Amino acid sequence: GWHAGTSVRRIGTGSPRWREASPAHVRRELLWQDRRVRYYADLHIHSKYSRACSRDCDIEHLTWWARRKGITLVGTGDFTHPAWFAHLREVLEPAEPGLFRLRPDHELGGSTTSTGDVRFMLSVEISTIYKYAERTRKVHHLCYVPDFAAAEEFNRRLGRIGNLGSDGRPI
Repeated sequence: GWHAGTSVRRIGTGSPRWREASPAHVRRELLWQDRRVRYYADLHIHSKYSRACSRDCDIEHLTWWARRKGITLVGTGDFTHPAWFAHLREVLEPAEPGLFRLRPDHELGGSTTSTGDVRFMLSVEISTIYKYAERTRKVHHLCYVPDFAAAEEFNRRLGRIGNLGSDGRPI
């Protein structure tokens, strides 16, 4: 039934369930919604080891620019390149599961407009080239792994069929 101070509201985000909700329940629901994590992300990045990329495309500069632009999640790109992989292991430390952050001792000086946390996800772009109907086709795959052990295994398997050190974007 109806009681003073209650109203019927749609609660949650799943199936359309209607139920009686007290103002306290609505406040709890709104607080829960405020705790959702939002990321402004750029997950398609290349390193300084990829053709036509700046020598400043390192994790330190990517962190600085991400803060300046309000981006909170950035792909590392190119983890298949041996030198870049070594750099990633040196400058990143685990944050949340599957995410990494720049070690404090590698932070660049200088001011940015934001002081927010920047997280990194281990990522790489792999290009698949094949022929179909007398035409060459190219498909680019963006691959993400949760940790360095998975990236090592990915690199080991891919290294059996290609030269990972030639460019940041293996073909």
